[in-house]
Amino acid sequence: MSDLYLNPTKDGGNLIIENGKPQMISGLENAVYLSLFTAPWWGNAVSEQSEKYISSIPEIMNAGILTLQVKLDVIEAVKNALAWMIDDGIADRIEVRAEIPQAGTLYLAVTIYEPESADGVDYRYALNWAAQEVSLR
Repeated sequence: MSDLYLNPTKDGGNLIIENGKPQMISGLENAVYLSLFTAPWWGNAVSEQSEKYISSIPEIMNAGILTLQVKLDVIEAVKNALAWMIDDGIADRIEVRAEIPQAGTLYLAVTIYEPESADGVDYRYALNWAAQEVSLR
């Protein structure tokens, strides 16, 4: 699978153009990023399931200050936002970890285990709560 690389920025995301051609990727980076940080989930438009997925992470980030309870809420929201990957057979399991290394910053790590793969693929984000920004970590 090949896809345009969507580079996360504080304003959403940018395509990277090198020598007149867009940079491509072969993983799930875009699907993970869009599922987590857009609401409602972009895949609802083509989903045949009656249940629609909605990421609540943007709403959680807008709700107030970063606390330990908010960290737990984000972990649960990530699991819910990526549940479609398990439902569609793209992943066997998904692990989510989060830490608050300093006030106002949440490090988020998502590991996706694809079917028949012993090794997971890590996706890491840094969420700047005060600035409402998400970047790769």
